[in-house]
Amino acid sequence: MRRTAHGKHRRQDPDRPSAYAQQDRLHPQEVYIDNKTGYLIYVGPHGRTHIFTAEGEYHTSFTTTRRNRLLRITKGKWTRQVEEDKNGNSKGSGNNFC
Repeated sequence: MRRTAHGKHRRQDPDRPSAYAQQDRLHPQEVYIDNKTGYLIYVGPHGRTHIFTAEGEYHTSFTTTRRNRLLRITKGKWTRQVEEDKNGNSKGSGNNFC
């Protein structure tokens, strides 16, 4: 894979949100689906946002704000996924922020 100089520099940055991608995927605060691509979006602490393909492959990470995520929902780009507890009970509703 070819990387730009900027990409090489960013890849080495230990503070990049991508360093937390797997951890945040396992314990997300919010989960969305991208309505166009079908990619899954996992949001961890401090707005760390990680995108995985429908096949589960890591795609990218970036930081979002609550306002930005709400805007993506409002514009129909993302849909909030409802999390269930181990008994199958809903732990929130589709597009509400807890």
